[in-house]
Amino acid sequence: KIVIFQIFLFCDNCYLPCLDQKKTMVVSNVHEFPGHIACDSASKSEIVLPLYMDGQIHAVLDLDSDVFSHFDHWSVDFTKALQSEFESVLD
Repeated sequence: KIVIFQIFLFCDNCYLPCLDQKKTMVVSNVHEFPGHIACDSASKSEIVLPLYMDGQIHAVLDLDSDVFSHFDHWSVDFTKALQSEFESVLD
């Protein structure tokens, strides 16, 4: 299993629901997500977490996997635990 970690300051269509809803988003199959722009052709699923600075979303943490439905509620809990660490780097 490959997990690719990226932080984006600019967002493509896949991040819009994450930004609109201001919550972590799990995409089980990126190929079925309308408007998805693949950063890696091996990517099959992803988890997207908004990162805040001064109360505003400033970036998103994007974790990609080469396995469909790779991310679950444990993945969400883990990335949320790291959220404050990433946000402190942005400040």
